[in-house]
Amino acid sequence: VTGWNALIPEVESIPGHLSEAFRRFQTQRPRPIQLEVPTDVLAQEADVELPLPVDYPPKQGHPDQVERAARLLAGASRPAIWVGSGLISSNATPELLELCELLQCPVTTTHGGKGAIPDDHPLALGCSLGGRGYGSNPIHDFLETCDCLLVVGSSLPYRSTVEVGLKLPPRLLHVDIDSQVFGNNYPAELAIEGDARAVLAQLVHALKGRETAKSENRLKELRGIKSQVLQRLHEEGPNQQRTMDAL
Repeated sequence: VTGWNALIPEVESIPGHLSEAFRRFQTQRPRPIQLEVPTDVLAQEADVELPLPVDYPPKQGHPDQVERAARLLAGASRPAIWVGSGLISSNATPELLELCELLQCPVTTTHGGKGAIPDDHPLALGCSLGGRGYGSNPIHDFLETCDCLLVVGSSLPYRSTVEVGLKLPPRLLHVDIDSQVFGNNYPAELAIEGDARAVLAQLVHALKGRETAKSENRLKELRGIKSQVLQRLHEEGPNQQRTMDAL
């Protein structure tokens, strides 16, 4: 149930273990860490050196993989971006907006990624959550029609994807700080290990000045999908939706 745990055998080892814990917090997918200090060690004293705080640079994506992802996105006629809580953790909204506007590419979010893009942005589709008690979601049907999907900062958890019958495009580009999430539920044509903000900035840099397959009808199509989503919400949860509209 932890990302890392350790037994601290002596007082002198406490500062080093705490530093390692915070290095992991800053450079890896945030997960619980457990440090065990035996009670006899708690009763001891020692002279220790307290390490200074360290700012770790965000992990960049491999340049060759980023370049390949940029080519695939630029050549796609119906690309889409799906973002999760990893994008929130890395404060990557500015880079996400720049990328989706470069590509004229719609963005949907997981429930943990809500807020990654303003809901009133023309390219924001809304939350992708659907199936089971949540009801059907037109975004699921839309994602199946895309020819390239960029997933950023989401582990694509089984419960909200495969279990509800969600089908994703074979051309799946997956960006995440944790390489262990790649290929668990959907095979990725290209997997890039790295910080969401850092990799999105690399993609923006790689795509600037490059020809992309923009469609004049894309915004009209997205307005139609958002209208379908709103209608479905009113049909399946009328009281809840009226409450949200009033707020």
